[in-house]
Amino acid sequence: MLPDRADYYAIIAKAASALDSADARRRLYERARAALNTHVRRATPPLNQSDILAAQISLEEAIGMVEAEAQRDRGSRHPAETPSTFGPPGSIAAPRRDRDNWLSELLARVSREDRG
Repeated sequence: MLPDRADYYAIIAKAASALDSADARRRLYERARAALNTHVRRATPPLNQSDILAAQISLEEAIGMVEAEAQRDRGSRHPAETPSTFGPPGSIAAPRRDRDNWLSELLARVSREDRG
């Protein structure tokens, strides 16, 4: 089973929070896209095109949410006082334990590489 938008959001938001530039976030997003494409193409049994497209759309929506928040926070002196379009941080479900954590592991590794 592929993660949904809330799962992608939780994973990407956590990884992006450790990054300090738009360029580092862009690299993170590109790596997430590449990881998803690799994962769905290697899936056994093969996924149908509608499942692949749904996963790609979910990832893009999550990336859009994270980037919008990063842009909003960058322009605000008090990010904690900025109302969130997507609700408070705890309102998005964390990835479930029974899900494949391949993307989470990859993004954590990428985040560590970009910091050091």
